[in-house]
Amino acid sequence: MTTKPSVSAWLDAQPLGPPLWALYAALSLLVAFDGFDAQVIGFVAPAIVEDWGIRPVALAPVFAAGLFGMAIGALSVSPIADRIGRRPILVGAGAAFGICVLITSFVRSVDELLLMRFLTGFALGGVFPNALSLGAEFTPARLRTKAVMLLAGCFTLGAAIGGACATAIIPIAGWRSRFLIGGFAPLIISLLLPFWVPESIKFLALKGAKAKLAFGLNRIFPHAATPADERLEIYEPSRVSLPIAHLFREGRGWPTILIWTISFANLLELYFLSNWLPTLLKGAHVPIKTALLASTLLQVGGTIGTVLLAFMTGRFKLVWLLAINFTVAAAAVFVIGFSVAAPALLLLSVSIAGFCVGGGQPGNNAVNAGYYPTFIRASGVGWAQGIGRFGSIAGSVLGGVFLQMHLSLNTLFMIASAPSAITVLALIALSKTPSWQTAYGVERLATDRNGANIR
Repeated sequence: MTTKPSVSAWLDAQPLGPPLWALYAALSLLVAFDGFDAQVIGFVAPAIVEDWGIRPVALAPVFAAGLFGMAIGALSVSPIADRIGRRPILVGAGAAFGICVLITSFVRSVDELLLMRFLTGFALGGVFPNALSLGAEFTPARLRTKAVMLLAGCFTLGAAIGGACATAIIPIAGWRSRFLIGGFAPLIISLLLPFWVPESIKFLALKGAKAKLAFGLNRIFPHAATPADERLEIYEPSRVSLPIAHLFREGRGWPTILIWTISFANLLELYFLSNWLPTLLKGAHVPIKTALLASTLLQVGGTIGTVLLAFMTGRFKLVWLLAINFTVAAAAVFVIGFSVAAPALLLLSVSIAGFCVGGGQPGNNAVNAGYYPTFIRASGVGWAQGIGRFGSIAGSVLGGVFLQMHLSLNTLFMIASAPSAITVLALIALSKTPSWQTAYGVERLATDRNGANIR
């Protein structure tokens, strides 16, 4: 009996060509506008406060509403892609968040703004994971990790461009113009996406859609030698479905708690800085242009950090590289509070904080995925991201709490450096635990003796 060729093996043998780069460009644009709109409220908050004559703390629920929407959207929308495909979810979610952002430009109250940020977040929750999945499933294995990390980095790049856009247009056209730009662009991209990007080849292989599979392969790899009868199969290892409690078995309990701590602490830090930095600096009498520039540099630093750390992970042990990275992050956040009177030092410390906090987050995700054995990796990564989302919500609310406490900027950023310090301690503690390869090796031997296949 002849074994049919594997889609994955065939794909891994292909070179990168112009059609694949075009696919990356389409997904990168969508992810970039995801970041462009996800972080918009932090950039426009000072202008809204001034325009509506409200206290800054009134916007704290608005920050949290977008994050709640993203969490619910990711949990409820993304799984549908496993039934109907990645592309229709990307088209629908991209169009939906574009429309929601456009509507946001017409809101007249905090309650209306809160509702639209929740709906926008819900739509955004379906974009990011499916864009990464689609990109990964078209990328040869030898380049997949770097490609996915760089694609994810487009989120931060989009946020940085959004900050630059806000700095340039808000003083001229007002804060509502920022939502108009952020709405029209993803709506147009989403309408073009069906003509630009084919469906996931692995999804089509699993569904047995051979004609569409051959079309997708020939479209992205037009010069490759596809078998004449398109007899391509997908061979995926089977997994045992285990309860979440298995994350705490066989010595994984303490490392799991550390991984959750890392995710929670760094996303708390990241969203606190992203959402509240312009408002806090403006409250300390920093000129609005400088405050917006600082917030933009935070995102630019994160973009650069994502790229450089992605290429450094192959040369250094990831846990220790991240521990050093977040030590620098804690120091940079600490310095922000003492550099208001020195614009150059302020912008430098914010840039470094962005590099380390924003750029380090993809590394944290790699730690999460690398620690757990294959048969529970999805549960491990999913729960780590879920706990981290609570951290992002806490970070968004924390700025409002600090404002109510009337803390000095020095004291505020001294406290704000704590999450990065906690991340460092958790990473060091994690490095002392058995590696996931060792833990998996022990499990594999024990399981093989019982004659079961856990992969």
